Amino acid sequence: MTSVLPGPNVSPEGYGAVGYWATAHARRCVSIHEIGHIFDAHHENTGGYNQAYSYWTADLMHTVMWSYFFEHQSSPAFSSDDYQGDATHDNARAIRKAKLNVSQYVT
Repeated sequence: MTSVLPGPNVSPEGYGAVGYWATAHARRCVSIHEIGHIFDAHHENTGGYNQAYSYWTADLMHTVMWSYFFEHQSSPAFSSDDYQGDATHDNARAIRKAKLNVSQYVT
């Protein structure tokens, strides 16, 4: 279970400190997922080759870019044509293609 708790100091503009509680697995998956967006990795059913993927082991599993996090069904892995994916579910390829552009980001 992930919960978001508003911070005690909220500005007139509505900004405030936010924290959340989550399992280590959830924090890991959410962090990897959000970084994936920087590298042009997409959710499921978005078209193109860079989509999330679901697959079966003993249970239904989802790669890390799936829209929703399920504690026991979410993998911290990106979809790949070689592993947990196929030619139309290949976020690993999107990351490889975007890495040079992302490496040149300036703060």
